[in-house]
Amino acid sequence: MNAAGWFQDELENLRNDPDFLTDELLLDITEQIYVRMEQLKMRPADLARALGVSRPAVSQLLNGKPNMTMRTLVGVATALDQRVRINLAPCASPVTRKSRVRTVPILGAIAAGVPIPLPTAETFTEVQAAETIDVTEDITGCQEDVYALRVQGTSMIDALINDGDIVLLHATNEARDGDLVAVWIKSQNETTLKQFYHGGERVRLQPINQTLSPIYVNTADVEIQGRVVATIRPRQA
Repeated sequence: MNAAGWFQDELENLRNDPDFLTDELLLDITEQIYVRMEQLKMRPADLARALGVSRPAVSQLLNGKPNMTMRTLVGVATALDQRVRINLAPCASPVTRKSRVRTVPILGAIAAGVPIPLPTAETFTEVQAAETIDVTEDITGCQEDVYALRVQGTSMIDALINDGDIVLLHATNEARDGDLVAVWIKSQNETTLKQFYHGGERVRLQPINQTLSPIYVNTADVEIQGRVVATIRPRQA
């Protein structure tokens, strides 16, 4: 086999590797971010201010080092006056479709002393909210039973979730390690938005803010009230 044939075989093997595909996608997204920043004549420091995060956090983002979650991507897109649109499609034939718009109830704010009236799958259609927000299924990931909360505080700022943002949550009482969840801490009469980790008899509620320490709570003392599926930053008036 000649060198060209060997290289082509190796490239095909890489393209079948999920890690390679993920890295390739991240590079493509990062390139699009750079192009848009150039169009807006925006510096990394400007993007950091728009996101409400530190300059090092933006540098890591642009270097492709952090885990590019959907929350991060939506936050960056909003700061760059863009939108995120993701389709699953065969490699040879891109899919084009019009995403449906859904009306999501805003049930209040994540604040100490105010438990969230979590709807169940059976009662979700009965939820009545004074305020709603229209989002597309591209944003909710086609999840059913989605509700929204306003964020109070900056404990998740390094995840690009800032004070005043709106988080969309899937109503569930289950979570995997690393999920961002709304948690009711029974003994403290407090609802909080944190990254969740199981730990046997205790769970770790991790702020995503380098200035804050994790919270450890007995497993029986917590009730998961929803898992974050997206974050929306309201436009400044």
